[in-house]
Amino acid sequence: MDRDERHYNILSLNKLFGISSIFFLVLIIWTFADDYDRTWKDYQREFRRLDSDLTNSLKGEEQSRVKESDEYNQVSQELLLAQAGLDAQAEDLKVLQEQQKNIDAEFYKVQKDLAFAKSLYDVAKFQYEAALSYNGGDAEKEKRNMDELGTDVHQKTLSVQEVEARLELKKDEIERITANVDESTRKLNSLESQIQLYARKLNTIDPNSMTIGNRVANAIRDLPVIDFLNPYLKINQIIIPDITDDMNFVQMPKVDRCTTCHLGIDKPGFENAPQPHTTHPKLDIFLASASAHSIEDFGCTSCHAGRGRGTDFVTAAHTPSSPEQEKEWKEKYNWHKMHHWETPMYPTQYSEAGCLKCHSSQAYIDGSEDLNLGLALFEKASCNGCHLVNRYEGNLPQRRGPNLTHLASKTSREWAYRWIEAPRKFREDTWMPHFFDISDFDTEEDLLRTDQEIHAIVDYLFDKSTPLELVNIPRLGNEDRGEYLFNNLGCKGCHELETEPHHEETYTLASIRKEHGPNLIGLGSKTTKKWLFNWLKNPKNYHPETRMPDLRLTDIEAADLASYLHSLTNDRFMSSSVEPINEDIQADISFEFLIKMNSDKIAREKLNTMSLDQMLDYNGSKLLQHYGCTGCHVIPGFEDAKRIGVALDGEGSKPLNKLDFGYTSIPHTKISWFTQKVKHPRSFEVNKVAGPYDGLRMPDFGFTDEEAEKIVTVILALNNNDNREKPKTANRTFIEEGQWVIKNNNCMGCHLIENKGGDILSNYPAPEYAPPNLNTQGDKVQPRWLLNFFEKPITIRPNLLVRMPSFGLGEGKWNSLIKYFQYYDGQNIPYEGHYAVNRNSVEFRAGAKLHEMGACNNCHFYGSVQPIQGPQTWAPNLALTKERLRPDWVAAWLNNPQEIMPGTKMPKPYIPNEEELFTSDASDIYGRDLMKLAGKETLMIKGLTDYVYSIPGKIDISKEIKEFFNQNGYGFLEDEEETDDWEDDDWED
Repeated sequence: MDRDERHYNILSLNKLFGISSIFFLVLIIWTFADDYDRTWKDYQREFRRLDSDLTNSLKGEEQSRVKESDEYNQVSQELLLAQAGLDAQAEDLKVLQEQQKNIDAEFYKVQKDLAFAKSLYDVAKFQYEAALSYNGGDAEKEKRNMDELGTDVHQKTLSVQEVEARLELKKDEIERITANVDESTRKLNSLESQIQLYARKLNTIDPNSMTIGNRVANAIRDLPVIDFLNPYLKINQIIIPDITDDMNFVQMPKVDRCTTCHLGIDKPGFENAPQPHTTHPKLDIFLASASAHSIEDFGCTSCHAGRGRGTDFVTAAHTPSSPEQEKEWKEKYNWHKMHHWETPMYPTQYSEAGCLKCHSSQAYIDGSEDLNLGLALFEKASCNGCHLVNRYEGNLPQRRGPNLTHLASKTSREWAYRWIEAPRKFREDTWMPHFFDISDFDTEEDLLRTDQEIHAIVDYLFDKSTPLELVNIPRLGNEDRGEYLFNNLGCKGCHELETEPHHEETYTLASIRKEHGPNLIGLGSKTTKKWLFNWLKNPKNYHPETRMPDLRLTDIEAADLASYLHSLTNDRFMSSSVEPINEDIQADISFEFLIKMNSDKIAREKLNTMSLDQMLDYNGSKLLQHYGCTGCHVIPGFEDAKRIGVALDGEGSKPLNKLDFGYTSIPHTKISWFTQKVKHPRSFEVNKVAGPYDGLRMPDFGFTDEEAEKIVTVILALNNNDNREKPKTANRTFIEEGQWVIKNNNCMGCHLIENKGGDILSNYPAPEYAPPNLNTQGDKVQPRWLLNFFEKPITIRPNLLVRMPSFGLGEGKWNSLIKYFQYYDGQNIPYEGHYAVNRNSVEFRAGAKLHEMGACNNCHFYGSVQPIQGPQTWAPNLALTKERLRPDWVAAWLNNPQEIMPGTKMPKPYIPNEEELFTSDASDIYGRDLMKLAGKETLMIKGLTDYVYSIPGKIDISKEIKEFFNQNGYGFLEDEEETDDWEDDDWED
């Protein structure tokens, strides 16, 4: 057999093997290069260039600023003069430096000699100690040797000290010659310190500023394989141990690699740089080391969601903000959705959804304007009436709609029918949603049935309504006076009276606060003047849990307001037709509910025994339950009714496959589903076959696109988060409890609190005639007085027509509010004793003189004694100070009123300076006590504070103020509005 015989030709095999080897070598190199050439490396190179450009720019700007400054020119001139002086002494300096060099050499030699002598002494010392301890030698001999060496050490130490002294003297001589140059150089370096910092930074990042060696090193450090040592291009990883991710039932510390690409995110100066290099837009709140949410402690995905371990645009789970951006991303980044990642990044407009993870117990969250608006809309729409949300349990009432227990005493059946049928036809911006005729796919049969459903609901509500005794109006009201009271008493803090619809405009936090109560248009068509009078006099008589406070109106005031409000009618609304009751359709409705719990036979037997009234009663009861009316309203027979909607805690984390998209054509994303549900809640049942009461029940609130976006932000925020708030301090707890009281009672509708709110101020001619600014309230008032004031308000600012209502919250809520004010301002003193005043002290007598000079009684009451000037300048009763105000605050207020309350009309008291108190006639003008305190303004202010605390008089002057204005009116308010001291009525803003 031929040994060379092969099945395949060996030459062909060799060629094939060679070609395939080359192919696989190329493939391996290609694979290696592709794996090495990651996109994030390009971003890092680009950012390095941007950082270099920015640093060069900043360096240039700093150089221009410094060199153009007068100080720099002066220092440079000083340096030139100093250098010229130094040059003149160059020969002397050279001799001194040579002498210093010789002394340095001598100093080095004597130090070495001393060190050697010390080593010999240490040996002799050890040998002497050993001879004493072990009797191993002649101790006396060793001692003599040690003493001799000790003497030598002493002599050499003296030599070192002598040479060192000569060296210091020589240095001093040199420093005296170079002192001017050194000082000028130090000043110049100080001026150029920032320039030098920029230069050092450029030496590390800008190739043009590096040495050749550094450039080569930078190129080598990023080469493949070698880059494991210390590369410039590397993955940046932040590990956050206190925030965890759920990794299949194991909580692992969160890992974020976002800054691998987003290198400029926590650095100022890149606000206008292209993505991904842009600076975070809220660096004062997020990411910066000095911010409340540093990147080291919170990372990025704890707020924005997404996949923190991803280093690619797709694997980081970015989510586009719009279809246009999605199209752009697909073309630019080959973007596609990570289908199996359950927490993709929030689109930009929903990014504040992450805030609620850690701040779920707060009434409002500073810096989260979109989320705060979404929460306000969510609360105003009473979403928690149907849907359980734990954040509101104990903080926000579930039923925020009117109490329907006494409905028949308030309105008519006809109005109630029209209202339930289409609330927005009566009031365009009502928060009552539409339950009926909200689908374009309703059939004629559906519309006929809903008419009868409304009849059944109205019939039930009016039949179960309990009588309410209403007192007669004691006198005729005046509509004009009623309008005046409505505009000035403070009603506009919670109510609007807009006759033109404006719901097409998106709400703001301020506009929502103005609608804390309903828009009052059309009240004359809704209720009677008698009911309005009784409601205004005592709201809790009709609804014990109402948020409407008691304005303590007189009969005259209540009658005037009732007359004005009753004059506002909506005739077009009341002219619409009301369909008659149809017994056959009522029977069909009854059967639909009966068949759910009974067999067909039993359902029909029960139906045959029911009269029309019984059917209406039965249907009304079932329909009220079906539509969830009890979620917002107290209804007789349903006091303990449960919510009908799904609990929303965890809704933002619900897997996509748990959401029923029905036959809609919207994108299959959670955000699209939530948006569709909020805007068109029953659209998911289109083309589905179901009974009339088997479908979706959520009503239509008429939200705009922007409002829906804000509410979706809230729903996304309600997720299954394992990183809930850590236990709070007492300080944080009390502040949050108080903020909920403020929110529920709309205190910000009238008052400026935390520099927010005060929306009613625009209705008054000047801030001093509007409700007061409550900033620094915790520093300002005594807790016991504040509690008494809340429980029984008295007049504080005499010329205010606006009135502090009686809310009747109870001591618990009031104490929560008082603790809020105290802890917010850093005060936690539960009780303050009486402030003792020494009337015999120099300070007190000096304060009395300052008070006399300041003519405080021009504006302030002293008990029931009126001020000298007219009511437009009236200020609080000073006799109340000792009961109401804290001494430290009074002293700070007297020292600088504008700092505490910018814009106040209270001037700073005149305090004579030291020069004025040493004039020849100072004793006659200022008195001897003030002269004794010359230059001691703090003691003068204390003296004035002491005097104010000693002013006697009646504490509560409410009666006197009321009598005055009953006789004289508030005409000065109109005068103030009409006065234009600057003659700028025609100015354009």
